[in-house]
Amino acid sequence: MTATDDIFSARAKELVLEKEIELQKLKNASKEHVQEAIQQAIIDIAKDHTDIIHKALQLGFDYGGIDGAYHKMWVIDQMIRILAGDLYDTYVKAAKEGQDGPDTYSWDVGIAP
Repeated sequence: MTATDDIFSARAKELVLEKEIELQKLKNASKEHVQEAIQQAIIDIAKDHTDIIHKALQLGFDYGGIDGAYHKMWVIDQMIRILAGDLYDTYVKAAKEGQDGPDTYSWDVGIAP
């Protein structure tokens, strides 16, 4: 499992937890209401990921063709920020870690075009 998988898994777990709290409120509800709530939770999780992925892809489409490695690095960093959300720092930390410790590799945020 990669750091990106961990980030998406963490966000999905967060959304599931929110929906589980809603389901607790439905504890005494009918079976049909509970099933509807579960289906809506699945739809919400999928929609959340779709929106995030679309934003990251659009940024790459809009700025990815600009010349200069420093600008391309900025695009990559911004896409990671969108995809990772609150877990961006965790992702960067994992990306920098290697055989020589926590700062084996560098992370460049680039320069905005």
